[in-house]
Amino acid sequence: MSISKERIFIKLLFPFAAGILCGYITGIQISSWILIALIPLLPALHFLINRKILTAYTQGWLFGVAAFTLFFFSGWFSFSTTYDLNDENHFINFGKDEFAIVRLTEPPVFKEKFARCIVEVSQTGSQKFIRSVSGNAVVYFSLNDTSRNFHYGDEILIANNPSPLDSVSNPYQYDYRGYLDKKNIHFTFFEKQNQFVPLNINQGFSLLRFAYQMRDWCVGIIKKYVGETKESAVIAALVVGYRDEVSPEIVQSFSSAGVVHILAVSGMHVGILYWLLDKILVFLRMNKKKSLRLIKVFILMGFIWFFAMITGLSGSVVRASAMLTLLIIGKNYGRHTDIINLLCASAFCILAFDVFSFLDAGFQLSFFALVGIALFERNIYWTFKLRNKFLHLCWSMCSVSIAAQLGVLPLTLFYFNQFPLMFLVANIIGVPLSTGILFGGVGLFAISGVANFYSPISNIAWWYGKALGFATWLLDQFINWVQHLPYASLNMGHFNIACFILAFFGLYFLYEFLEWKIQRKLIYALSVALIISFIYNYSNIKEMNRREIMFLHFGKGNLYVFRERNNSLMLGDSSLLSDGYFLQYTNSYLKKTCVNHLQILPLEKINDTSSVNWNHFHSRGKFISFDGLHGAVLDQSDISSDKKLKLDFVIADAASNKPDLIKENYSPKVWVADADVKSLALEEVKGICASLSLQFHFLPVDGAYIKQF
Repeated sequence: MSISKERIFIKLLFPFAAGILCGYITGIQISSWILIALIPLLPALHFLINRKILTAYTQGWLFGVAAFTLFFFSGWFSFSTTYDLNDENHFINFGKDEFAIVRLTEPPVFKEKFARCIVEVSQTGSQKFIRSVSGNAVVYFSLNDTSRNFHYGDEILIANNPSPLDSVSNPYQYDYRGYLDKKNIHFTFFEKQNQFVPLNINQGFSLLRFAYQMRDWCVGIIKKYVGETKESAVIAALVVGYRDEVSPEIVQSFSSAGVVHILAVSGMHVGILYWLLDKILVFLRMNKKKSLRLIKVFILMGFIWFFAMITGLSGSVVRASAMLTLLIIGKNYGRHTDIINLLCASAFCILAFDVFSFLDAGFQLSFFALVGIALFERNIYWTFKLRNKFLHLCWSMCSVSIAAQLGVLPLTLFYFNQFPLMFLVANIIGVPLSTGILFGGVGLFAISGVANFYSPISNIAWWYGKALGFATWLLDQFINWVQHLPYASLNMGHFNIACFILAFFGLYFLYEFLEWKIQRKLIYALSVALIISFIYNYSNIKEMNRREIMFLHFGKGNLYVFRERNNSLMLGDSSLLSDGYFLQYTNSYLKKTCVNHLQILPLEKINDTSSVNWNHFHSRGKFISFDGLHGAVLDQSDISSDKKLKLDFVIADAASNKPDLIKENYSPKVWVADADVKSLALEEVKGICASLSLQFHFLPVDGAYIKQF
């Protein structure tokens, strides 16, 4: 049987996923009558071909086109019916109701001042009536003794005050609205302490509730024996996928070194566990007795799903476990089983159950990591033949990691805009060490369980936990060292959709060359790489010549960015510069631009620019000069000027300043303003500015002000 005939699920998965994507992009809701009309077409064509009314050789393609069309519209229809806002019973259609009843669909995430919960809205109503509704939302509860005790499945009565998610108003900013939209969430609730009441009812799925309790128990064990340190946070992320306590600095460090996948329990982790356990149980596979082979199947499946349970049945691990379960069952048959077909079969089943999984970056990374392992691992593994058993084992794990990295390479470049040049160095040590920590964490849970029944084991568990913490410290130190190596990572901010698609073609040609040694496939792969390089460098050259100013508004303050080619200066409020979110923004800014020299200065020190080593920017008092543009940052108490000026821009608070005085004293081309929206008669100020022929840009409403020149 040919490979194309074996891999039938690729032919089903591709049109189904394409239909989901079209439904998401277009937002068009299609009718079920399209499917009803297409379904009879397949058996009709099959009948005509069997009866030789149609010739299979010359007209059999009609059956393929009909099947493709059917599954394409099936994916589109599945997305349309699942999309929240297409439901007439969505809670937003009943926004005048006084209260809503919500159920937590995930464990809450506790922050300094609030508890963030993903919920399903089940009912809305008032004192006179109550109605059943649908829809998902994010609820932010004020943190108190009540909200600290929220758990998955709890039902809570809240004030019905939904708000739409804010759109991205600043360039290079993380698109939180887009992230939640891909999870079928479109609204938020902000509930103060007197606006929510727990109903003391838990309607959570019992298996999920048990899994979350098991994960919390595992996190508690790690903190008990390792200590509440940054190492315990890394262990919890690595072993059970609990990342809520991992600092942004650690995430950035692992990302720059090319091993951020270590912190996210995903397809690669489950793949490594399966691969290593399969190697250990090789004697059962070699045995001719069917009963022993079945024992191996049950051991593998049991261990994989036990690991999925202690991670709280997180989406990425469940998806990878489902894929591997089908793989294990398929390989148990004596005949050849195509791994790619099994992976596509499991992905198709997952998407049929939850179409929004396709839009989830975690699903995409898990799937393509396993595809990469299936396609490239064997050829990479046989590149070196090592006789030393320890080196052989290390290289085996590294070959799995490299194969997984190849599989997700287009996704990582497209989503994260960064290529870690030292990823191989980081993986050679990081993957074996993290794998040891992974198994060590599972071992800690086992020892702790025994210690509950036999107390002398507690001392062993304590020393075991300290050793595990030390190993994690070594991993963190090593990753920090790799991160700070010269040219440790390459920012790929202009890896666009064209490069993304071409990269998959390049990987396909590379696989064809490695698997079948067809030399022209290598030429194709190199040609694709050359085209990608041309597209990327063309965009990069345009970006390198950019000069611009950007005035941005964030929740904790304003940011003023001045850029000339690869140099940039950021002036910001101290409250913003000290916030952890600002670090994430600057990392995103550096990744997506060609800036390699960034200087940051608090706005309060604008009069002291002695530390700014840049001849394109000058400031004196409240006045700023940048590359021929002249402006002023006005204090609330001082908008006067000794003489009439003509400036390019003025930055001033809209609530404290009068448009006529700004126009009279500075005659700016644009007034960039910020203020508390609730205390500002915005339309009145706009009207006055219009009468004065003064361009008015209000950052909280109009978004970022950008001028390129």
